[in-house]
Amino acid sequence: MKKLFSICQIGLTSITLLSGCQPSNDDTQKQIASLQEQLAKQQQKDEERAAREKEQALLQQQQAREEEIYRQAEEDFKNRQILEEEQKNLKQKEKNENQTAKKEVSAQNKKTAETLARYPAFVITESGYGSVNLRGAPSASSVSITQLNDGDQVQVVARTNACTTGGCWVKVRINGVTGYINEGYLQKGIAPQTNGSNDDGSGYPEDY
Repeated sequence: MKKLFSICQIGLTSITLLSGCQPSNDDTQKQIASLQEQLAKQQQKDEERAAREKEQALLQQQQAREEEIYRQAEEDFKNRQILEEEQKNLKQKEKNENQTAKKEVSAQNKKTAETLARYPAFVITESGYGSVNLRGAPSASSVSITQLNDGDQVQVVARTNACTTGGCWVKVRINGVTGYINEGYLQKGIAPQTNGSNDDGSGYPEDY
């Protein structure tokens, strides 16, 4: 188009020069007018084409921005879904662990049975001066409530079916506290008194 525009300009210039050298006539004037009209149309077309190209460029830029916004939104949505899924899995895991723990406790409670028993006993250890744990449940892994020393007097109130090679666990009460101890660390009866006046009135020596 630019080449055509240049050719038209050259032609118009040539005709204008020729018309200046030769007597003007109607044909020459018509040719000049025709070329001028063509030139004006070409200029209009070039302007329209430039406007379309500019509009197209703006549309492409707008489309690129919209695509970037959409891509970012889609990425944020996927990340949010992943985070929600991880949180959901974590909650489900915690729920499963809690349910498992409850089942284990329930199973332990179902397995352990108690029968009533009423007799006094006192703590005995291999060394004769040691101590044993009074636990919150008939199991060596249960929490320790307190420690009982050799010679401590207790009252057995129940016997369980939770047994080991050393004996079965029994429920005892001492000084208002109730817990469990393996009967292998107990001897039925009243603890023997030691010489002297160290008896505190509880039925066993104060220095034990």
